[in-house]
Amino acid sequence: ITLHNDLDASVTGIEVTTNAAVTGKALQLTVSSDTGAALGLLAHKYIDDTEGKGRITLGETGGANLIKITAGGGNARAVVAQSTDYTETVSALNGGKVVFEDTAVITATGTGYVCGVSTYFYDSSVTEDSSIDFQKGVYINAAGGTAISAAGNSDTSAEGIVTINQGSAAGANEVVIFGDIESDIKGVVNVNLNTAGSVFNGSTSLYDDGVIKLAVTD
Repeated sequence: ITLHNDLDASVTGIEVTTNAAVTGKALQLTVSSDTGAALGLLAHKYIDDTEGKGRITLGETGGANLIKITAGGGNARAVVAQSTDYTETVSALNGGKVVFEDTAVITATGTGYVCGVSTYFYDSSVTEDSSIDFQKGVYINAAGGTAISAAGNSDTSAEGIVTINQGSAAGANEVVIFGDIESDIKGVVNVNLNTAGSVFNGSTSLYDDGVIKLAVTD
């Protein structure tokens, strides 16, 4: 799927909310905008939505699918951000959940703030975690920007969680990350770099009680 906007307006690849779910085995998605906003995948809950629970699941456990998502353009932002100078490729907001069951390639480019993967909240009432789970390997290219950003809800116990190559599905999967990793209040980032070809090229930043765990195996 290729989406391009040559006007000063936003463009979104796949968006789910209010108990909606999108599933698929393989996906190649490119979203770009000349001067407006660009967002690849978004799972979220609106402030006045009492249900929420949007979920995106891509890939097939044990399969050989490659999921590739690219977002970029002159300027870009998240779907509800107040900035017009913002790029986010995969976002889980207000209790939204995104699961990659197979290897993924995530690319974020732009002239302003650039973020590959992000979880956060703008609804203070949400009590469910926002999460993005890469169950196998991943290639995240947000060079010069933020590859991973995780933040929870400062008003509830809900966390913003990003996991990569963890749990029963984890194996000898290459994890390559270009860009910084940051975790803010109630944010949790768990990354398993367990192959010789795995790379993290960036810096880490912790704010408040944010957590970043990088497991490295020779």
